[in-house]
Amino acid sequence: MLFYVFTVALVSHQGVRSYAIERHALLRYLTKVVGHLIQSSWSLCGLLMIFMAHSVAAEQPSTDSILQDKEYEVWAAVVEQVHLPKAPRWFMVCDSTVTLECSSAKSTGFKIGDCSGMRTISETEEQRLQWVKSNIPEIIDDVVIDLQNKSRSIAKITKKLPLGVKQVVWGPTSNIQFPKDSGDPDFAVYPSRVGFDKSQTHALVYMGVASWIDISHSFGEYVYLLRENSKWLVKNRARVWSMGSEQ
Repeated sequence: MLFYVFTVALVSHQGVRSYAIERHALLRYLTKVVGHLIQSSWSLCGLLMIFMAHSVAAEQPSTDSILQDKEYEVWAAVVEQVHLPKAPRWFMVCDSTVTLECSSAKSTGFKIGDCSGMRTISETEEQRLQWVKSNIPEIIDDVVIDLQNKSRSIAKITKKLPLGVKQVVWGPTSNIQFPKDSGDPDFAVYPSRVGFDKSQTHALVYMGVASWIDISHSFGEYVYLLRENSKWLVKNRARVWSMGSEQ
């Protein structure tokens, strides 16, 4: 088994923290998923990232964690406006949402700051969300409260995002095979549930992304959007962690 130890920088409400972390069998994981050894260009700077190659005891989704179509629309808007390269090939969507509970990392196979990416294990939900509000000052309380309430249990992502780009919905416990004839994905996305206001015209979401193309495009952010002229538009972003330099 391949095994590495990193020092990781995470942006938090208390500034930049360093963590000594374990990077678990990244190449082995990618070999299992894609079916062949991937030559990764990721360097040893930045981020705590553990891709779990072994079987996990996944947290079960709550029966009331039913995704709305608008949540898929918000995720698609963030991917399209922030993450899609100029000539996209295909990308992966994790089949489980990340949550404020650190245990959700077992369902996604993606672990940041010894937690899910939405916060670190050493901070509370309230501390993280207060950090979000201070970094996105125009945000309204309704969307923060709604995101917090929804982000205590995982939800299963059962369909692709409404984008005209090839994508695969997959997770560590999924029985779906990666397309072996398509090469490496451009990136993988790990979204949270979406918090809305009562009018459903304001939205807040966390999205973590791991890029196969550019290390600086691997990061996790809280994203604030407004619905204007029947379209979700990204208005502000607060970066939680980054594998490359801060953008």
